[in-house]
Amino acid sequence: MKRILVSIVLAAVLLGAAGLGLVAMAKHKPQPRRAPARNRAVRVQAPPVQVIINKRVEIVGYGAAQPRTRLEIAPRVTGQIVYTSDAFRSGRMVRGPSKDDPKGEVLFRIDPEPFQLAVENAREGISLLEAQLASLEQEHKNLQSTYKLLEEMTQLEKQQLERVQSLHKRGVGTINEVDVARAKYLTTRNQLQATQNERQMIPRRKSVLEAQLQAARVKHRQAKLDLEYATYRCPVTGRIIRADAELGEQVQAGQTCGELYGTERMEIPVSIPAGEIRWLDPAALKACSEQNPNPEGGNTIDALVSWSIPGGRTLEWTGTVERIEAGVQAQTRTAGLIVCVDNTQQDDRRQDDFFQLDMNMYCKVTILGRVIPKAYIIPRGAVQPDGTVWIAQPKKDDTSKYRLEKRKIEIARFTDNQAMILPDGGLKQDDRVLPQAPPKAVIGMELDVQGTTPTTTPATAPTVNGNKE
Repeated sequence: MKRILVSIVLAAVLLGAAGLGLVAMAKHKPQPRRAPARNRAVRVQAPPVQVIINKRVEIVGYGAAQPRTRLEIAPRVTGQIVYTSDAFRSGRMVRGPSKDDPKGEVLFRIDPEPFQLAVENAREGISLLEAQLASLEQEHKNLQSTYKLLEEMTQLEKQQLERVQSLHKRGVGTINEVDVARAKYLTTRNQLQATQNERQMIPRRKSVLEAQLQAARVKHRQAKLDLEYATYRCPVTGRIIRADAELGEQVQAGQTCGELYGTERMEIPVSIPAGEIRWLDPAALKACSEQNPNPEGGNTIDALVSWSIPGGRTLEWTGTVERIEAGVQAQTRTAGLIVCVDNTQQDDRRQDDFFQLDMNMYCKVTILGRVIPKAYIIPRGAVQPDGTVWIAQPKKDDTSKYRLEKRKIEIARFTDNQAMILPDGGLKQDDRVLPQAPPKAVIGMELDVQGTTPTTTPATAPTVNGNKE
């Protein structure tokens, strides 16, 4: 028993010592540091949407300038070239008809002597026929006089025959006298009939001569035209592409001797998305489909044409949309516009910078469309593939805090890096749109919004001919 009591006492002592040690260790255990409370809101950039007022839509396209007029140089007559101008060389500028020179610059000349002889021959033929007509007129007058005399003679011979017959019936004259009087009467009457026939033939002979005279005059005009065509003049102001005819060369009528193009008016074919057509003025579009696309009322679609020069400089011209090509391209779904630039009407106040738009210049074309009274602009990257945007929506109970919201919008049009939404397209002026989707986005999650104050951008209309739209 004594041994058992000792064991129990020792066990109790050990347990008590162990408990005291645990209490001491617990009192001296170091306390962990408390971390500050974390904000679970996701920090994002969400500036208010940009508002634009009275913004003119600008539709951008690209195209290579082509001349409106491109001609083959071909003489209208056959002959030998006896003169060529120094301007009749590849690349040379040539002058067409103008106030100072209504016929245009001479490029080359074919030997005019055969054509001059043809003109003189036709002129002589006209003179001969005119003389024959004058002679026929005089002959007609003479026949008129002769006919009147023969009429009187016939009447007298008839009266003489009647007297002789009366005397013969009374037994005074002989039958021989009656026969002689009848023969004279018949002879005179026959002459009257022959003169009448000649008189009736005069109008027919005159018609034949007049037809021959008209043909001779046509021949004379043709000879004069051939003589004029022997000198080939430049039909338009432009530039020679190629010149194949040489001095002394025999050329045929219609034979191509070179090529030139007009530089006064250039056309730029531009392809734009078919949907962009709706941003152009309907009245101006209708005018483009008519024969006179530049009415006095001013229904035109203006355009700015720019061409970049190596080195950083850019040349600009003003133009108008002249016509719209028929139909829509099936593969690209684009519409073709033809922009016309009149080089003679450009602003050349800066003579050092003035340069004509020329063939094959690849240009940027900005077509000026309708004015949008009000619209919202957001980054193009903010629009999700399903046509929605992420919006930082203020909380109802605390407008200083935001939550994430997803909203369907209607895009009016895209530009290079922006999207335009009209007032009825699903956005309001104070909406804050996230430029991109936040990581692990969950609708309703709290947001810590960083952004700028709302901005309203007034329209800055492009200038045409030095004046703002």
